[in-house]
Amino acid sequence: MIQRQKAWQNVIGHWTSLEGDTTSNSYHWSKEGKHFFLEGGDSLGILRQVISLNKYKREVDDRKLELVFKGYVHAFPQDPPDQSRIMITCKADTLSKALYTFDTDTLSPVDKWLLIADSFIAPSSTRVVEVDLIAHRRNGWYNDGYFDDLSLVARNKGFVLSGKFMMIIGAIALLAIVVLVFV
Repeated sequence: MIQRQKAWQNVIGHWTSLEGDTTSNSYHWSKEGKHFFLEGGDSLGILRQVISLNKYKREVDDRKLELVFKGYVHAFPQDPPDQSRIMITCKADTLSKALYTFDTDTLSPVDKWLLIADSFIAPSSTRVVEVDLIAHRRNGWYNDGYFDDLSLVARNKGFVLSGKFMMIIGAIALLAIVVLVFV
């Protein structure tokens, strides 16, 4: 499992981990466990976690480290609903430009928790991954973009084949098929 550099950082807004179950709350519930993230009363909220990949330097630079992200978003059913957004950014350090970004754009799933997932090979030189939870209020007093059951897992993919190598393997396979057909 990846070790996080720091706990969640409140970049903008007043985030909370709200307890939500259908017994005590008529419209709030968690996807997994008893709590989920909620921004609260601000029009924009950003919650960030910075995760260090220094432990995986060799695998990252050899392009053998796959990162697998999973999380869920939800919004309160109102018209228009508030919006949830998740961004994952790979960087050489927290001050450098993005080497890779996964961005869900804004989502407003009001009828169920929506699964957000991505997997990718960490770009060479990546040393930190920033996971941003972004909530936009569009209606009402509260910013009801909800987030739950978030994970980022690192997997060593071992030998990763280059595109050129795959073309050579494909050409050899095609040649073998042609030889078998005409023999």
